[in-house]
Amino acid sequence: MTSDPEDSENLEDSSPAPDLQAEMDAFIEGAAGLFGNLKEIFLKSKDEVARGAQLGKVRIDVFQLRKDREHFMQRLGEEVYDLLQREEIAHSDLEKPYAKVLELDERIVAVEAEIEELVEEREVAAAAAAAEAAEAAEVAEAANDAAPAGDEATDDA
Repeated sequence: MTSDPEDSENLEDSSPAPDLQAEMDAFIEGAAGLFGNLKEIFLKSKDEVARGAQLGKVRIDVFQLRKDREHFMQRLGEEVYDLLQREEIAHSDLEKPYAKVLELDERIVAVEAEIEELVEEREVAAAAAAAEAAEAAEVAEAANDAAPAGDEATDDA
């Protein structure tokens, strides 16, 4: 059997298996590379989300600590105010703020007294209006009782 050069060319052309295998290998390598990249992106994203959640928790912790501090500073100020009122402590740095608080207390008392006066005036006005309405109703009822009915006037005639 002699080997014809054309036959060997036809064999090479008709066996795409080596090229297909190379393409499959390249595809698998590309897919593996893509999967590796996706995995890397996912892991980085996961780390970023975890850091973001931790940052949010720490910010909430700081907010709560500041709120607690504000509460205790207010309590401290109220204690100092009480001590100043009872004259158990005195300090030159506290005189102006203490005087301002006393002034505000006086203004609060004055405004509350004004509120009470306005409420009393409103109640008096409402009572007067109710009395006037009751008196007007009585007058109207008396006028209705005194007026002859239309049927009675014709019966007398």
